[in-house]
Amino acid sequence: MLRWVASRLRSHSGAIGALSFGILLGNIDLAKRSFLKRFAPLEAVHLNDNERAFYSEIAFIIKTFFFVYVGLVMPLDNMQALLVGLGLTLLIYTLRVPVIRLSMRPEVGRMDASIAAVLVPKGLAAAVLAALPLQMGVANGALLQTVVYAIILFSIILAAVLSFLVSKRLLRQPYAWAFAGYPDEQPGGRPDEEGGEAQPAPLDAQETETTGTNDPLHALHGVGEPEPRWADASLTFVDEGRRHDATIPAETWGGEDD
Repeated sequence: MLRWVASRLRSHSGAIGALSFGILLGNIDLAKRSFLKRFAPLEAVHLNDNERAFYSEIAFIIKTFFFVYVGLVMPLDNMQALLVGLGLTLLIYTLRVPVIRLSMRPEVGRMDASIAAVLVPKGLAAAVLAALPLQMGVANGALLQTVVYAIILFSIILAAVLSFLVSKRLLRQPYAWAFAGYPDEQPGGRPDEEGGEAQPAPLDAQETETTGTNDPLHALHGVGEPEPRWADASLTFVDEGRRHDATIPAETWGGEDD
């Protein structure tokens, strides 16, 4: 906050000043010059679990109030601005697909690529930057802010709806076509290379592929392994203080028919 105020007093960008100050603090251990060590230990500060939890709660509260503010100042009577925002949102989601294909390797899988393609919600950064032209007195700054706020609204709604549909596999065909070269594997099933649902193989087919027969008992023992047979039994007993060992043949006490 102090860095923001200091930048604004010098007629500089407060956002760029705060960003550069954060980058400096996060990478202070990379400074190797000796004259800087005279004034500070130059050791990066690491937050513990309690501090991270507190920071997360504070950030959540600030973002919540900020989005409430965005909802309060966003006009819904300018249909032209809303339609422009909706069109730009659809364009962003359309361009997201080739970006994902260029940036993500096929090994990630079709499902992960589809989820990445629909997660394009705009938020805090876009709203802050959209307010700058209006504050600086730029012509049509209010119209630009309304369009950006509409993009934020529609992108959040589309991200929530599309991510649910893709995760539930209710919207497979468009993204299956867009990521046709990405494998689609299902738990317990086979890779789906044709864009359809990956189904587990039937029981008879599994047994036939594994053992060459449809006998379930034979399938349990694997290919080439002999079926179980009764073995001779070894018996040890003590009689009058003396130990006796005996072997009972399998034919005398059991067999394959027992």
